[in-house]
Amino acid sequence: EAFDALYSIIAKHCEGMSSWMPLYYPGRWYPLQCDFSANMSPTMFDSYVRPSLEREAAFLDRAVYHLDGPDAVKFLDSILDIGRIHGIQWVPGDTGVPESSVAHDKWFPIYEKIQKKKKCLVLMDVKPEEIEKILSRISSKGLFLTTVCNSEDEAEELLRLVGKWSRP
Repeated sequence: EAFDALYSIIAKHCEGMSSWMPLYYPGRWYPLQCDFSANMSPTMFDSYVRPSLEREAAFLDRAVYHLDGPDAVKFLDSILDIGRIHGIQWVPGDTGVPESSVAHDKWFPIYEKIQKKKKCLVLMDVKPEEIEKILSRISSKGLFLTTVCNSEDEAEELLRLVGKWSRP
């Protein structure tokens, strides 16, 4: 009810919406998540969380799942099998170790699995110097990256390079 009430206000003034995840869609969308699931077994996840995700995703035009950290990877196959979830936002965890980088080699099998299922992949807070590695290893199709540059010139140069690095 709350979503419908807020969406009806938004829809009067603009087409589509965004959220805490900086993606725009011209209809009803929202990021789904259950960070607590990292403490569950896959059986418990499929019994208690997945049915809720399926209902939430069916309610929306588009849904992206916020997969938060290495302890949540065990649910990736189950989440990817939910047809109404259109993408995965991967967060490797904030541990301060090399594995906390989205460009760490350890995570590329996850990205490949997501893309093989034809789901979008969202990687946020990517360091500019990591973008070439990411684009050299996975397809740019359905890939959404956020980064921060120190100047407009740096941003323009990065955009020029991304055009060279990207591949379908």
